[in-house]
Amino acid sequence: MPTSFFRKLALAVLLAVLACSQVRPALAATGGGAVGMDPIWKPLIRQLVDDGFDAHEVQRMFSTPGLVYGPEFMGKKMRALYASRYSPPQPAPKAQLDPRRRKRSIYDAHIPPERLAKVRYLYWENQDVLDRVEREYGVPRQVVLAFMVIETRVGDYLGEQKAFRSLASMAATRTYGAVASHFRQFQITDPQRQWVEQRMNEKANWAYTQLKALIQYAAANRMDPVRIPGSIYGAFGLCQFIPTSALERGKDGDGDGMVNLFVPADAIMSVGHFLRVVGWKPGLSRAGKLAVIKRYNQDDAYARMVLEIAARL
Repeated sequence: MPTSFFRKLALAVLLAVLACSQVRPALAATGGGAVGMDPIWKPLIRQLVDDGFDAHEVQRMFSTPGLVYGPEFMGKKMRALYASRYSPPQPAPKAQLDPRRRKRSIYDAHIPPERLAKVRYLYWENQDVLDRVEREYGVPRQVVLAFMVIETRVGDYLGEQKAFRSLASMAATRTYGAVASHFRQFQITDPQRQWVEQRMNEKANWAYTQLKALIQYAAANRMDPVRIPGSIYGAFGLCQFIPTSALERGKDGDGDGMVNLFVPADAIMSVGHFLRVVGWKPGLSRAGKLAVIKRYNQDDAYARMVLEIAARL
């Protein structure tokens, strides 16, 4: 075989080796992930790997097309917390001061005729699991269904975000500069800014805990955590559980060995189990029921809404 052939072969091998040596630093510059990955994810990736998550799987998740860092998730949360703490309270609209008008508006907003028909269909399709909820957890089926009506309009609205992106973005946002644009309407003092930064770190830590739980939940139930739709703060499913609740309180209602909170049977059993764990029991007074529901959502109006809608189902 001609000597020139071997020379060409050797040159091709050398060029390939050089090309590989140039690619490796590019990968390292993004924390080991795909070229072009936003470097803001690098500390989060390292933290997840240090906490025992598989490095290749973490890289895959953060290399997903469309996974764009969003400081607005933390910005909106902090603006709401700041306004609640430092802005003067606004008087309630007159309609809210009339209990009869408030009840009618709640019912009309959450149970239009087409949604009532959907609730009835869900009821008849899941009678067995609703029986189990009442038998095993003592939670009335109407209360469980009321949660789904309020949280996702019985599955019609599952959130406009991806839970992974929301939580990862919050976990990666720890400096005031990242959210400063959300505070332009306020005259923030230095002590107030320090308070905002402290609360940001608390919320970022919370989001990181939820992100880990989301990854664990998805792995246990054969889902891709990056694809799970959710709310602006990472709640997901028909009942809008935050990931730690999904991981700890979720129940398999249809017997397939998984907890898929987008499946009515699993969502129904999970809500019932959650309420039972946090204190629901037969014979509770109205005040006792409200206290238990507030373990799900701390808002007083939300708790009253659940009972008012349940009474009409």
